[in-house]
Amino acid sequence: MSIKKSAEKIYRKSKLRCLKKDNYMVKEIIGKLYPGENPDIQYQKYIIHKLTVMTAIALLGVAAAICVHLCSRIENKLTEGEHLNRREWGEGSYQVMLSAETDTIKEEIGFQVKERKLTAEECEKLLVQAEKELKTAILGENQQLNAVNCDLRLVTALNEYPFTIAWRSSNRKRIREDGKVDAVDVDKEGETVWLTAVLSYEEKCWEKTIQVTVVPAVLTEKQSFLLQLQKQLAETDRMFEQEKIISLPDRVEGQELIWKEKKKNYSIFLFFMGLAAAFLVAEAMDKDLRKKEEQRKQELRQSYSEFVTKLQLYMGAGLTAKNVFLKMGEEYRKEKQKTGVKKYLYEEILIACHLFLNGEREEIVYREWGKRCNEMYYRKLSYLLASYVRQGNDKLLFVLSEETEHALEDRKNNAKKQGEEAGTKMLLPMMLMLIEVMLLILLPAFTGFGKI
Repeated sequence: MSIKKSAEKIYRKSKLRCLKKDNYMVKEIIGKLYPGENPDIQYQKYIIHKLTVMTAIALLGVAAAICVHLCSRIENKLTEGEHLNRREWGEGSYQVMLSAETDTIKEEIGFQVKERKLTAEECEKLLVQAEKELKTAILGENQQLNAVNCDLRLVTALNEYPFTIAWRSSNRKRIREDGKVDAVDVDKEGETVWLTAVLSYEEKCWEKTIQVTVVPAVLTEKQSFLLQLQKQLAETDRMFEQEKIISLPDRVEGQELIWKEKKKNYSIFLFFMGLAAAFLVAEAMDKDLRKKEEQRKQELRQSYSEFVTKLQLYMGAGLTAKNVFLKMGEEYRKEKQKTGVKKYLYEEILIACHLFLNGEREEIVYREWGKRCNEMYYRKLSYLLASYVRQGNDKLLFVLSEETEHALEDRKNNAKKQGEEAGTKMLLPMMLMLIEVMLLILLPAFTGFGKI
């Protein structure tokens, strides 16, 4: 079953009042945009179309949410509850979010699984020297180097080659080469550690020694647990650095660990985004409908002077108002068949012609025509036509002559007003261009450009 048929079925059988309750404003606009057609049927079509679009967008959001959710479940990096698959060298490292649980503690920790290190034979094949720049931010979360109690950030830049830079520490117990700091049992006076950064390029080397003072850190039970957990993860990483599978530690400080992978799931977010998009599109459709109504009003206003002029000319040639309407309707019908262009004024005239041919009284047809146009000019003209229909063309021609002059004058005023509005809209761009020209002229004077 298609989405459109499903939306139609929902509308037909739904017991919700919000679906079947008529929005009289929307219904009135639709009646103006589709003259001569049943407004109830057109309103139902519009609501069914809106439901179709909303349902399609909501289904897309649900489908996207389901796909993301399934993908997040398929891409498990933690296998058999304690193993992480390490990527081959050159494929890059990846970050995994883990949850470590014991009987009393549950802690989340991020762990970077680095790509597999090369063996000596592999290094001999891939060893190539390349110029590198080392950018390091050594402090990390510490405030100063003479009071370090958090891990340092010893960053090594590697660009498609296995070896470029190495770090050496005078005391690996306190600060390791990867920046891990052990400040648990440090004396109050602190302990000095010398870090040496070796930057190498081909046969050249540069060394820089940095003095770091490690001070004791005050740790809570959770912080102590996390610190020991990080140490064991790092030790495990070194033990299995040439293996494809990493076996995570099963105990920390005598407590059994249960590992779970922490995954990001955006399925709920996509689901609500789809629903929100559906309602926004529905609102945009109503806004577009109101915009079309405004375009119809504008078209009717612009067509009035032309219509009154034609009406005066035809009636001056001896035709009655009724025959003028029939002639204009027939001309528009032929033109519409050729070009397919729809004009709202002449659509209303076609309806009036249909009423004439069905034997409806002229006075009633003119008044109904003015009501359907729903503009002040047309209401006034319909009243004049209905009033003078029994008095002949002479008196009506005199009145139409005055109405034509007023219509042409109003058209000039509207054109002038639109020109002023367009000029106002162009004011800001013109001001910006003026400022740009002034800057181009004055800038050399301030910068000294062009001095002899």
